[in-house]
Amino acid sequence: MADAQPASQLTYLRNPALHGVEMLVASPSTGNWCMFHERYLLCGCPSVATSWVYRRKTHVIEDGATAFMEPGETHRVRAKSKPSHFFTLFIERDQFVRLAEESGATGLPHFRVTAVFDAQLLECLARLSRDLRAGRDLLQLQSRFAVLVHRILKYAEKRPADRPVSGLMLRRSLERAREILDDRRNESVTLDELAKAAALSRFHLVRSFAKEYGLPPHAYQVQMRIKDACRLLRAGMPCVQVASAAGFADQSHFARHFKRIMGVAPGIYASPVSAFRDDSSVRISPSE
Repeated sequence: MADAQPASQLTYLRNPALHGVEMLVASPSTGNWCMFHERYLLCGCPSVATSWVYRRKTHVIEDGATAFMEPGETHRVRAKSKPSHFFTLFIERDQFVRLAEESGATGLPHFRVTAVFDAQLLECLARLSRDLRAGRDLLQLQSRFAVLVHRILKYAEKRPADRPVSGLMLRRSLERAREILDDRRNESVTLDELAKAAALSRFHLVRSFAKEYGLPPHAYQVQMRIKDACRLLRAGMPCVQVASAAGFADQSHFARHFKRIMGVAPGIYASPVSAFRDDSSVRISPSE
């Protein structure tokens, strides 16, 4: 008797920080999909062996591939030889057009390519799904999404044009963004706000900021919050109050970031034996 197929496990992820965006995570999917698309769709497949019909042609998609589908098209799975594990990103048509124009692409984005093997693109999708599940703050989600969209548009027929900015102008733009993060370190700041102040696209702001300061904007903001938290802990404020005062959503969010950056839990840092440590010891650690 053949082994029974595992049940499909499907999760839809949304966050108000990403307007017009939804993600479906299948781990796995065992059914045969047939779907008409009103949105742009990007489907990254860590594990899949499926034949499907799209634009009147039959395609075979395998492990590590990412498929592109456009509004007004239908795809239909014909057969699969194993359960599929994938991340599917849906982006509203008008939203995607706006994002493409902001990145320097012209006209309606069109993907002649059906599927590509791009490990970095697949990892970008996986990271975004993890961030959506974990409820990351809006600046981190928007930064992740901006980088992902720019990579998606590399496969469009009309790709984003490079818009070079002089070194001095770029540094001034980035300084304006950093000043906002410094002044409002304990508040929610959107990527749109930073990009508007810097007069840069969201993707170019994230990339240039990380190149200039060693951290993307959301990770820089977390570092500034941890610096504040260190000062408050050394001054004797209870840990439970520090989390809110430093701008963290809750105690667990604060504790996780604090230990990742400082190497110890907030309570240990606050103990007298740790009092000699100065906030200049804050380490630059990889952003999540």
